[in-house]
Amino acid sequence: LSSGENKSGMTSLVGPGLLIRSEAPVSARQGGLRQGAMPGRLVGKSGVIAEVILEAGANRPLALGAAAKEAGVSKGLVSRVFRRLEGENILEVVGAGPRKTWALVNGSALLDLWAEEEHIETKSESWLYVWALNPVARYKSLTALEGRGFRWALGGVSAANAYAPHLTNLPDPHVWVDAAVPVDEVARAVGGEVVYDGGNVLIKQTERNAPLVRSRLLDSGIGVNGMRVVTPWRSVVESSASPARGEEVAAHLRGILTRHELAPS
Repeated sequence: LSSGENKSGMTSLVGPGLLIRSEAPVSARQGGLRQGAMPGRLVGKSGVIAEVILEAGANRPLALGAAAKEAGVSKGLVSRVFRRLEGENILEVVGAGPRKTWALVNGSALLDLWAEEEHIETKSESWLYVWALNPVARYKSLTALEGRGFRWALGGVSAANAYAPHLTNLPDPHVWVDAAVPVDEVARAVGGEVVYDGGNVLIKQTERNAPLVRSRLLDSGIGVNGMRVVTPWRSVVESSASPARGEEVAAHLRGILTRHELAPS
C-alpha cells in the first residue's frame, strides 16, 4: 500500500471494466480523511467533471482548461479530480508541459465510481398531476418548458428509458428544473397542477443545477422528439439509485454504453 492508502484506509484495484474499492471503517483510520472528504470525490460539481470526461471518451484527451470550461468549474477542481482519477488508473497523462492532457482509459470504472459516490441534495421535490390522453402525450407536454425558456431536463429512470427503451410501461417522468423557477410556473407551463397525492410528474430542483449543465435535446425512442434529457451517463448514475426497476434500467443502458466504448449511439 502507498502512504496515502495507509493514511486514508482506502485502496482500489482497477482492471478493464472493473473497479474494486476497499475502505476501512472510520474508527480504524488513524489521522485519515473524514468520510466524504476525499479530494476529487465525484459529487455535485465534481460529478459534472466525470460527465465531461465520459462525453469526451477515450479518443479526445482533455486539458485542464478545456475540461473546466465544459464543466463550468474551476481549473483547481478539475486538477484535483484528474489527479485522483490518474491515481485510480482511470485517466492517463498524455504529453507534458503546456500541452499536457489526460485521456480516459477505463470508462466503465469511472461510471461505476461516479455512481457509487454521487449524491445530489435536492432543494425541493414536488409532484404535479398533468392530464394527458396517454403517457406519451404527458411526456410531450414537458417540451413546453423548452418553449418557455426554462432550464430543465428529464432525469433518472425516465431519461435512461428514453435513451434505451426497456420498460413496457413508461415510468412517471422525473424532471430536473432550474432552482430559480417557481414550481407553480412549471405546472402552468405543462398544463398541470401541484398535488400532494396521486401525482404523475415529479419536479426536482437542486441549488447548483448540476444535472442541467450537460443536458441535451434528444429525439427519443419513446415517441417524443425534442425531449431535453440529462446525459446518458448521468441517467445511469441516477437510475442506479432509484427504487423499483431503476437498477435494471440502469444496467440495460450501461451495457449499451459499454459496448459502444461509453459513446452514445
